[in-house]
Amino acid sequence: MEDAIFDQLARTELQAIEDALADIDPDDVEVSVSDGVLRLDLRDKTRIVVNAHRAAKQIWMAAVSTAWHFDPNDDGRWRAARTAEELRTTLANVIKERIGLKIKLWGDSPVVDPSVSATLAATPDEPSTISVIRLWAAVAWADGKLAAVESDALRRLIHAAALTVEERTLAYSFLDHQIEEPALAAGIPDVARAGIYRAACRMAKLDGIVEPRERTMLAGLASALKLSSVAVREIETAVFAAPRT
Repeated sequence: MEDAIFDQLARTELQAIEDALADIDPDDVEVSVSDGVLRLDLRDKTRIVVNAHRAAKQIWMAAVSTAWHFDPNDDGRWRAARTAEELRTTLANVIKERIGLKIKLWGDSPVVDPSVSATLAATPDEPSTISVIRLWAAVAWADGKLAAVESDALRRLIHAAALTVEERTLAYSFLDHQIEEPALAAGIPDVARAGIYRAACRMAKLDGIVEPRERTMLAGLASALKLSSVAVREIETAVFAAPRT
């Protein structure tokens, strides 16, 4: 794996962990980041250090007298080759064991639709996968900025998709700059089309404001997906509590 690809994957993973810990009381878990090293100081004086190790192409974690070396997997998670332990789950378990605090480092995205997740997981080689993720990113960026809640939702969507390391790196790059609305690739199953539109509506709603540019993009998307006016109205009523105007 090239250094640049590893750096992107590791940086995204450490940022996701830091974001997930943002609302934890610092008296319980004090979080600090310096030179790419994530440090957690627990209230019982336990120190947990998580950092990317480029030479080994791993994320290393150390706590108490134990060390773990996690490798990037195609499913978007980092796992220890010897024990199959997963980074975020292991970190949450250590925190719970040391201070009894249950934290959730994995969660459901408010935009994930089961039919869409199943489609993305089942078609890792189809260009439609990246096309759909790019589209959701374009909706999130439509107002010219990417809110934290939108960024987190996109990360979870990317984790839900079955992608190669290179595809996942490309998908994560959509979080770094504004994305223009792409043309949808062919091959999207009919069963997933409503789910794709529903997820796009939820993405537009995440930051609490649906801008005119987002509404225009949604109208174009509904047309591109060849959804009936009845289907569009049902989805928008469910998401926005009223049809898009």
